[in-house]
Amino acid sequence: MGIQQRVDRKLREIDDLFEDDDIELEPILWQPFKGKPQEFAYYSPAQDLLYGGEPGGGKSDLIAGLALTAHKRSLILRREASQLNEIVSRIEDQLCGGNYRFHGKTHILKYGDRWVEKGGCKLLKDRVRYKGRPHDLKAFDELSEFPKEVYDYVKIWNRTSDSNQRCRTVATTNPPDTQEGQWIIQYWSPWLDKRHPNPAQSGEIRWYLGDTEVDEGTPDARSRTFIYSSITDNAVLMATGYQSTLNALPEELRRTMMEGFVSGMQDTPYQVIPTQWVQDAINRGKLLEQKSLLEPIDAIACDPSRGGKDACAIATRRGYNIQTKEYPAIKSQDGLQVVQYIIEARQGQNPITMIDVIGIGSSPYDIAKLQGLEPIAMNASEKSYKRDRSGKLSFANKRAEWWWKFREALDPNYNSQITLPDDPRIIAELTAPLWSLTMRGILIESKEEIKKRLGRSTNLADAIVMVSDVPSLYTSSFI
Repeated sequence: MGIQQRVDRKLREIDDLFEDDDIELEPILWQPFKGKPQEFAYYSPAQDLLYGGEPGGGKSDLIAGLALTAHKRSLILRREASQLNEIVSRIEDQLCGGNYRFHGKTHILKYGDRWVEKGGCKLLKDRVRYKGRPHDLKAFDELSEFPKEVYDYVKIWNRTSDSNQRCRTVATTNPPDTQEGQWIIQYWSPWLDKRHPNPAQSGEIRWYLGDTEVDEGTPDARSRTFIYSSITDNAVLMATGYQSTLNALPEELRRTMMEGFVSGMQDTPYQVIPTQWVQDAINRGKLLEQKSLLEPIDAIACDPSRGGKDACAIATRRGYNIQTKEYPAIKSQDGLQVVQYIIEARQGQNPITMIDVIGIGSSPYDIAKLQGLEPIAMNASEKSYKRDRSGKLSFANKRAEWWWKFREALDPNYNSQITLPDDPRIIAELTAPLWSLTMRGILIESKEEIKKRLGRSTNLADAIVMVSDVPSLYTSSFI
């Protein structure tokens, strides 16, 4: 029996749990706020819609209204299902008059021919619960709390067999308050990233194949948009004085919640590298003269792909100037191919060459050694014998040493001159790891734990911190 047949059988079993609705149902009278962003979002033709920007803009209400007035099969997700209580209450008590409830075992509310399912996806592996299950509405509440991989995976089955029913993915969010949510700024970069070369207006439609923007009319492209909303767009909450509650928040929290996506990115406690330090290095890179890119290459570091969607990352360093390049994962799992990438990056020069030897990295290292590249094996789990700049703190392993030394190299209090490429992925990856102080010294969060939060590996960042592990190429203040 195929996947679709098993899905159809399961749906019939679920349908049998509910009584047939032969009686005439009361119509759902919900309507979006007229002339407001909520209405524009309701009628937007975009297949992938992001809605929100500030608290109180009617985000949860939009999802509830869409599920019961515009769609036949809806899935509403939150990182944890228990966080959906507000939307559940809105659907049960106000839209359905209190006479219909979500079924305790299936988590489905059936109202006539409409099904609304609620769910959670706390861990990355939980996404497989929704494999092969079609919904014409896939709705994500507070998208910045989800890894990108969950969003991309679940919406694969945004489909229907009803030719008269439109399909769409709708996500709502406040500004991300951690680096985990940084990916949504890149995903909707024309609307959210002020550095985008071709910015889009709220509600403007753009077209994408995967993560690449393409022209309208490109076969298989999906339409995408972002619509901004705020407390002033919600007449109901404005009448209750909710805005004064938001205005009374402590200044830092108020900025995070009320002043959009840029100011919403706040550093988290025990973040290894402050976001502003990374941004400062990027800003210095923008001022580099082109001739700086022609200087001799001092060092190269390679973090090979571990398979899957992870890319092979290579960082090159010319003095203080660091550049990066990624290679497709499907081509990066072969050791010989990785070495060819390294040779290409060396540009006929003889720089210090470092290769991460954990996992697949042992193969490129061995091949590079045979080819006379004299590589240095970088083993993150090895014991570290160094201390931090103060001389008081040790490191639990080499990984902690590399990351902390790069943190010290970026410290503006010591006149940092390091430059980095202008890439939002680098900001997200370099600012993602957290640290803790253990009996063995400073310990940096593992790549596996970071990947659970970011939805991808930190290969670019790891290549950057490895290529920086040559103190003699910096000033003595780095040592």
